Amino acid sequence: MTAVIVALGLSLVPAFVRWLHRPKLRVVVGSSEPHVRPRMAEREFHVEAMYLRVEVRNDGGTEARRVRAQVRRWWARNNSSKAPRWVQYDIDPLPLRWVSRPMDAGEASSTEVDLAPAASDFVEASVYLSPGGKTMLCAPSHAKRPFRLESNYPIGEHRVEVLVVSESAGSQRAVVSYTTSHERWIDNVHVSEPPPPDDVLQVGLVALLGGAAGPEPESDAD
Repeated sequence: MTAVIVALGLSLVPAFVRWLHRPKLRVVVGSSEPHVRPRMAEREFHVEAMYLRVEVRNDGGTEARRVRAQVRRWWARNNSSKAPRWVQYDIDPLPLRWVSRPMDAGEASSTEVDLAPAASDFVEASVYLSPGGKTMLCAPSHAKRPFRLESNYPIGEHRVEVLVVSESAGSQRAVVSYTTSHERWIDNVHVSEPPPPDDVLQVGLVALLGGAAGPEPESDAD
């Protein structure tokens, strides 16, 4: 009987070692570079855009294969309102581009990477554009989408839900909160929670047909 137990235990050792050294993905965000990154205007020495970038790290002992990230949900609210309500935009899952991949690599190639142990990469999730003051989601290509990428509230508080999946690692989901302003562009970036359901206004064709009013576009006349 003892020999059977020992043999069974030994047979489980390789599986336990593989589990112990499995790839482990972790989402990291912040309010300074490289988690926010300015883009300089061509031929001019001034910043024309600020990107919100979500870092994905592999804290495990083996490679994480075919790592992909996508935006699942997006909320915004205008903090200058007397009674601000969150708006949840009607979007489809939006794949995100890894910054290590060339922008002209094509959507299929630019949205998938392998992460070695202790390696990390970034996806571009949102961007604030100047001087117009637009806040948008970052699409991985110029292909047309059946939903708007631009927020009705270019200045305010935003939350974006990012889902990270891999062929060989467990998935990670994070809601990233950030604020946009004319002065600091993108700031106060941190991991948060979805807004309370009772405080969320759905924005989409179905919601409008059901009688819910969409938000008025934000004015820059402050």
